[in-house]
Parts: sequence; structure tokens; C-alpha cells
Amino acid sequence: MNKIYRLIITGAQGQLGRSIQALASSYPSIEFVYTDVKELDICEPNSLDRFAETLMPKLPTLVVNCAAYTAVDLAEGESEIADRLNHQAVRLIAESCQRLGYMMIQVSTDYVFDGAASRPYTEDAPTNPLGVYGRTKRLGEESIVQTLGFRGLVVRTAWLYSPYGRNFVLTMLRLADERKELKVVADQIGSSTYAPNLAEAIVRIAQQSLERGAFSRPYLHYTDAGVCSWYDLAYYTIKRSGKTKCTVLPITTQDYPTPAARPAYSVLSKEAIRADYDIEPRHWTDGVDSLLKHLALAGKDQTK
Repeated sequence: MNKIYRLIITGAQGQLGRSIQALASSYPSIEFVYTDVKELDICEPNSLDRFAETLMPKLPTLVVNCAAYTAVDLAEGESEIADRLNHQAVRLIAESCQRLGYMMIQVSTDYVFDGAASRPYTEDAPTNPLGVYGRTKRLGEESIVQTLGFRGLVVRTAWLYSPYGRNFVLTMLRLADERKELKVVADQIGSSTYAPNLAEAIVRIAQQSLERGAFSRPYLHYTDAGVCSWYDLAYYTIKRSGKTKCTVLPITTQDYPTPAARPAYSVLSKEAIRADYDIEPRHWTDGVDSLLKHLALAGKDQTK
């Protein structure tokens, strides 16, 4: 009989949390427990300890923290709120996991880097966040590693989108119905990530690591494969959706100033996740195609 493991998902109503829920039935050896702020307020000290008392029977358990403050521009004026969610709450969860004997995966971001590189960032590359969002996420990363060692893992991702909630790709599809022209930044280079692909990678990592009792290293990177700009992502999305009445035009970062600075180059290396967990990311264009197919099947046809 296969051993049963438990995954506690925080922020379960967000893009990544909902993507994990959608694939859970494919993992019969895992008991998934979904929480949001009503069930588990991660900002409250000892909240995970109290929540754990309600879970029976006791099983090898891993917490996947999908909760975060992700409003990059608003964070510049709401630094205390961003720090509370992205740093202090992460530390509290990690400390609870240490007491409970749980493992933990913390989802982080390419924004911990400054974008000055010209080759994909490896997990051990020096960090240098440009804004409040990146700085608070970096502090959260350090909390995990310092508290849990190899029982904690930081998975950095980038440019996340999904069929759920609000994100760049869904916004482009909506605006293409409202406007004849879209101007999108073409000089910020990275890799987009379809949240269901990241969800699959995280659950596979969690299952393998629970079996081993530890993670292979403290940091891993996961995005979809390939390289693109925001313009490339928007252009491909609109083209594949068939919304040909809308033209997508490239502009520069200077043409579209924002409160928070973005890294000009934030491609993340995926060599470690391939080597450690045999996970091969799909190309970013496949992610867009999968999203459009999902929307069509869900009766929210965005292709016409």
C-alpha cells in the first residue's frame, strides 16, 4: 500500500492554489488540505500550530505557501503590508513547521534579481531586488532557509498567469475586445509561467521530497521554457486568440513608467529542477495555448 502524505495549501483561492486544486485528483497518495485566510491566517502567530491540531490522522506533512502580496507597484506605498505577508508571515509559518516537523515550500519570484545579467539566473546567483516587492520576497526566502534548512524549499517563478483571477494574459484578452491597439513593453525579457504547469511541478517536488525526508537544495527555479518579452507574450496571446482587430505594438520601459522598477532581464535557469526532479518545463507558447483551450472548454470562449 502506498504511503499517504498531506499537503497543506495556503492561499488556496489564488492562481496557484486553484491550479493545485485542479490537479489534485491525479495524486491519490496525497491528502490535500486547502486553506485561505478564513481557515488559516498566516499573519497570526501559532495559527498553523492550532490548525494542525484539527488534522487527523497525523501524516507526513508539507506546507505549500501560495499566499503573498503580489501588487508590485502598490507595494512601493504599502511596504508594511507587503512585508507582513511576504516576510513576517513566511517566518511564522516556517517556525511552526519546524515545531511540527513539517516540510515547507515557499513560492518566490524573479524580482529578487536586479536584471543586470545577460544569461539565465541560477539558484545561487547574487540577489539584488529593485523594489519593495522583491525585497520583502527575498526576506521571506531567507526566513525559510535559516529556519528549516533542507526541510524548506524556495521555488522561484516568474510572470505567472492562469485561467483564474486577474493576470497579464487575461487582461490582454479583455483589452483586445475593448481597444483597437495595445502598447506593450518589449525591453523586459523573461519567461512566462502557466500556473497549472507550476502547480504540477510543485506537487511532484513535494511528493518526491516527502519520500526522501528533505529537499535536494534550498532554492529551485521553475518557469515555462523559452524566452520572451511582455510584448511577445501579448502578441502571441492575441494572435492565437484570433482577436485580429486589435494590433499589439512594442514600446520601451521608458514609454510606460511604473512606481516600481522591473528587472530588464530575469530569465531563470531550469537546469537544477531538471537534474534533481526530472521535471522538463513546457515551452511558454504551450502555456498560452493551454489557457485558451481551457477558457474555450469552460464556456468562456476568448478566441472569437
